[in-house]
Order: sequence, then C-alpha cells, then structure tokens
Amino acid sequence: VSLWYNGSTVLFGENFAQFEFTPAWIYSNVSFLDGIVFDGGTPVRIVGGGFDPEHPIGYTCQWSWDAPGSSCRLGESGLNSRGSECKQVSSADTTLPPHLRGPHRAVSWSEILCWTPPWLFEDETVALRLYVGNTLVDKAFMTEPSTTFTEFPGVFTGTSNGWILGQSTVTMQGQHFAITDLSPKARIGGTGCSATGWISNSEMHCLLPQGKVVTVGTTVTICPFRTVATSDTFTYDGPVVLSATTVNSTEQAENSTV
Repeated sequence: VSLWYNGSTVLFGENFAQFEFTPAWIYSNVSFLDGIVFDGGTPVRIVGGGFDPEHPIGYTCQWSWDAPGSSCRLGESGLNSRGSECKQVSSADTTLPPHLRGPHRAVSWSEILCWTPPWLFEDETVALRLYVGNTLVDKAFMTEPSTTFTEFPGVFTGTSNGWILGQSTVTMQGQHFAITDLSPKARIGGTGCSATGWISNSEMHCLLPQGKVVTVGTTVTICPFRTVATSDTFTYDGPVVLSATTVNSTEQAENSTV
C-alpha cells in the first residue's frame, strides 16, 4: 500500500500492513408520499452514497411493522405470517410483476429506485429498510423513514350488468384490484361469483350467479384486511321486449296450422 502526498510517495516503514476495504453504503433521504396505496407498484427513490450500480447482489427495500420489543429482519416473515409480530414484505416479493421485482441495481452511486409490493395487512405505520443481500444499509438519521399503506378495492357504481340466469362471464370495473393476480374474490348481491379472474388493477372477471331483476351491491376481497362492499354497482338484466305488433286472425290461423 502506498500513500501519496503532493505527488510524492510516503512509505510506512519496512513492513507494509495488509488492508481490506469494505463498501460503505448510507442513505440520507427517501422520497415517497405518506399514505401509499396498498395495491403496489409505487416507485420509491432512495438517495444516499456509496451505492454500486454493478453490485452482484443488488438492493432490496423492505417494509416492516414491528411489534414492541421485536425486530424484523429481511426474510423473517412474509405474506403468510399475517398477524405475527413481524409483518413485512420486500421489493423482491413475487407479488410484484417481474419487471418491477428486485433486488434492484442502483441507478447511480447516490440513488436507488425500488417499487412497493402489495401490503396485505392492516393500515399501520410501517418502516422502510434498505438491504444488500441480508446486510442492513445504514441510514443518516436516527429513525427509519415510515409510511402507511391505505385504500381498499372497489367496483365503480353502475359499470356492470348481466343476465339473471347467471353462468355468464361479466367484467367488473373498479380500482385497487392489485397490480398482479392475488386471487381476488367477488360477491354479487350477497352471492359469490362461481369463479373470478384477475385482469388488471382495474378489471376482473366474474362468472355470474343467478339473480333477480334488480340493482345490487358488490363485495370485492383481495385479502382479509382489504375487502369493501359497494352498493348499487351491478344490475341484473331480465327479459326485454324490443317491439310488439298486432296479428290479424287469418295470419294467426295460418301460423298455428301444422
């Protein structure tokens, strides 16, 4: 190891020490709005220093709710641990579409961009942590940045209708059905759809149950904590007479002859 000063090499005696350099990452600012929608796909910009755009592992954002006295580590719990002490989900989760899923490369030495996965727990204030592999990245402030995942799924009023006999596929339009298929469930007027199919964050299919000629409400469930009932959103269609004409007695007799 050589030390340079004003263009001259300064030596440290006859025996040279062996140095091992380790990367030092730190972040100082996180850009997101308080109250991120739960259904995922919101970009989060992390600003700091020492990030390596060519790092072989990449960077992962984790959102966690910690019970008092606990500490959530990356990978300690996931979507199947609802209600446990550690509620967490990361930007490498499979609930994100592949093109948004981490680990993420740094945009530059000072910036990382990651995306929020769906938060399928209750509305609680959650902390954001940044990892390289399983190593927690230091932050330049005492407390971790935090936010709350808000909103619920819902069907737009008056956007759907279908035949009273059921067993036909209708498209339900709404919002917050999630950015990937999380197997949503729907009920029409209190009766569950025979089958449902996710299309996008704003559309889903429903194999219609039987009903009566009436406008009813719908219920959409993404998970136990993300369900909403909306009134007057679906109309059952009955028989409709498009026109009527009179028939004279001769035509009636001819039409009835076998």
